[in-house]
Order: sequence, then structure tokens, then C-alpha cells
Amino acid sequence: MDIEEFRVHGKEMIDIICDYYANVNKLPPMSKVKPGYLFKLLPRQAPETPESFDEIQQDMRTKIMPGITHW
Repeated sequence: MDIEEFRVHGKEMIDIICDYYANVNKLPPMSKVKPGYLFKLLPRQAPETPESFDEIQQDMRTKIMPGITHW
């Protein structure tokens, strides 16, 4: 990732964080997943090539956020 890509993705992350805080009151306060759910969703080994920013964001939305407690 070059410096300009970093700049673009950094601004995207700020928007994502601001959207989260602006809408946190609409999210369920307690996680609805069972402890250990994430272990099954993650690969056993780190990828050999970097994932795209979009893939990382998709993982955050579909794998990480369901396990977060919002309060």
C-alpha cells in the first residue's frame, strides 16, 4: 500500500468509526454470539499475501462486530 492508498483508507476508517458512534444506540448492547465463535471463522494460518482493505473491512463487519458488546 502506498502513501496515497493509506491516506484514502485512513479517511475511510475515520468515517467507519464516526458512523459506529453515531449509530451505536441502534445496536444490541450485548453480543448474541457464543464465546469462541470467532476461532472457527478465522483461518488456521496467516495469509501468505496481504488481503485488500475491502476484505479486511468485510471481515470486521461479518466476523468481529457480531462479537462486540456495545455499551
